[in-house]
Amino acid sequence: MNSGSKHAGDKEWIVEYIETLWSDIHYSREQSWRILEVPLITILGLLTFNIVSKNEVVLISTSVMIIALSVSGLLISLRHSKLITAKLRAIKCLEKRLKLEEVTRIIEESQFKIPVRLLISSLYALFLSVSLLLLINIVTNSTLWAAIAAGITYLVVIIAVQRTLSKWNKMFNKLYEEQCNGNQGE
Repeated sequence: MNSGSKHAGDKEWIVEYIETLWSDIHYSREQSWRILEVPLITILGLLTFNIVSKNEVVLISTSVMIIALSVSGLLISLRHSKLITAKLRAIKCLEKRLKLEEVTRIIEESQFKIPVRLLISSLYALFLSVSLLLLINIVTNSTLWAAIAAGITYLVVIIAVQRTLSKWNKMFNKLYEEQCNGNQGE
């Protein structure tokens, strides 16, 4: 945002910059949903293949691949979440400079909020758990142990993601307060 301080009084530039930030947010969100399709399609293929054929080597390797895809997707999703949070804070700060915070507050209060970032992360955790369940079931022939391991994995991932998102929100709220309130006198 160094270039922002050069144009702090230029309202047109601020509006253009806000539009760019929103565009980046939408692009990141779209990427998160697109990446989510890969493990979903792979799981559906694995389940279909499991019904048709009982080739354990293929099932094990596919389960491991889904686990890797789910972990990668979760990490990408968390990265996008951090980026989106930072950009939303920047937008709020710029809106404050334009004296639009009251309008923004009214719009935010009227919206039905869905925790999309947590939803995406939860789906990755679900894919990870299902893959782990299939893998353990195939290797040990024990549905009980597979279900227990998958359930614990799902809970651990969800709790870790929720704590991470909460920590980032606190961090960005603090930065927002410091930067926006500190820059108002300019």
